[in-house]
Amino acid sequence: MSLLSRKAAEPPWEVVDYKEIAPVPAYFENSDVSVISVAQRDISQIYTFDAPVSPAPPPPPNPPSMSMTAKLQRRLSSATATSPQAPRRRFTLTRSSSSISTNSSASDSSSDESTGSGLTFASSTDSVHGFRKLEHPICMRDALIFARDQLLKSAEMKLAGGNVLFFEGWAVTRLRKNDRYRLQVRYFGRPAKAAFTSAVAASTHAHSIPKSNPPFINMLEDSWS
Repeated sequence: MSLLSRKAAEPPWEVVDYKEIAPVPAYFENSDVSVISVAQRDISQIYTFDAPVSPAPPPPPNPPSMSMTAKLQRRLSSATATSPQAPRRRFTLTRSSSSISTNSSASDSSSDESTGSGLTFASSTDSVHGFRKLEHPICMRDALIFARDQLLKSAEMKLAGGNVLFFEGWAVTRLRKNDRYRLQVRYFGRPAKAAFTSAVAASTHAHSIPKSNPPFINMLEDSWS
């Protein structure tokens, strides 16, 4: 069987859940924040995360002799007692891209994989972070917070002269293929330049990232599957 035939026979990604929040006014925790200017265009970033897959159990070995079985049991019990706790499973960032649009509904035109239902994954060729290892989220809410954090730090945000988002929204697509899960997170907003009228406010908004959560984040489940 050729490679093309095997690729064609592979099942497509199935969309199992989709949630979107239209742009809403950003909430600032500190009342001493004053907006100086607002950009004319929205910016957006798309991140694709692959959920961890449980490793397949190894095949059972051939039954050894009774004496060998006793030795193996002692070794396994000793290894279990001394082995460290397994790390918590996390998402793996596989793709990211950024774009500047005239409205929040526009998306990046480049794609390298189709979900089979009209949705596409962003190509890594125009990515800001590409395949670089980053701090991985452990649930969908963490993935959304991660996406907004990266948008606020993006080059597009700096080019727009903004340090906060005046309006912000998001879209999260959860997909499944067999026992694999994948998240596509798109965060978008309107950059704005804000001034802080006190030293306390400026220190509170270190790295130009508001401390509040993305709007309506509780709509997302605190899990990945």
